Amino acid sequence: MATSSPPPPSTAPTTGVVDAYTHYAPLALTSYLQDECNDGKPLVFAKLFDRIPLLTDMAARLAFMDAHHIDTHVLVPLPWLEIVPGCHSSKEKALEACKRANVEMAAVADAHPTRILGVALLPTGHLKEKEEGGTEGESEKGRDILMEAYTHAVDVCGLDGVALFVGPLSAPLDHPGFEPLWKQCQEQGLPVWVHPNRPQFYPDYEAYRGKGGSLHQIWNTLGWVYDTSVAMVHMVMAGVFQRYPDLKVVTHHHGGMSHICHYPPSLP
Repeated sequence: MATSSPPPPSTAPTTGVVDAYTHYAPLALTSYLQDECNDGKPLVFAKLFDRIPLLTDMAARLAFMDAHHIDTHVLVPLPWLEIVPGCHSSKEKALEACKRANVEMAAVADAHPTRILGVALLPTGHLKEKEEGGTEGESEKGRDILMEAYTHAVDVCGLDGVALFVGPLSAPLDHPGFEPLWKQCQEQGLPVWVHPNRPQFYPDYEAYRGKGGSLHQIWNTLGWVYDTSVAMVHMVMAGVFQRYPDLKVVTHHHGGMSHICHYPPSLP
């Protein structure tokens, strides 16, 4: 996939309308995942990217924003690394993929400073507890890679926050390896955008494993809002917001199931 020169900055009047959660697929990321990590095979989301030009074409995005009187887009990166196991399972490739994505995201934001805010992609696939099959050294290495990507994204690229993807195959957000990330995000006032990533091949029931994955589009229509809620409840019950009361978290899809969950005031 070839990169294209950025379109000229938009001159649309300021409206004050901000879309705080919209997606962008950096071409540097998708090219790296496809060519270096996926044996040249098309990515899972390739057809989606072709069908929705706004995901990759900044000129089309700016025209859409102007037509709909949107002042600012906050760009959350696609795709997540879990869709390419060859990258997600490699510390070196995962870190490189994130750096490439974040450099391009920063370039897009810098080209349109009044219209675009960029969010960073981070590698989380190597945060493992010893009882989950990893070793203490693996978990520490995973934390080091996470924070190296964070430092590059924020201090070098100047991005405005970070994205974390959650689901049954991802690192849980109450994992202790996230502690330095929470600390830095609170200290630097950077929000965390949380997005679900349950894959279609993950079965609805164990009895259906090996029979084609999730049925009836359950994996995203119900699975994604469920996984978002699971991630947030784990953060709450692990005391993350007690230790970091000023941490800002933005969840997608109306906040998951939060609109139907009412906890008693005594819940920690």
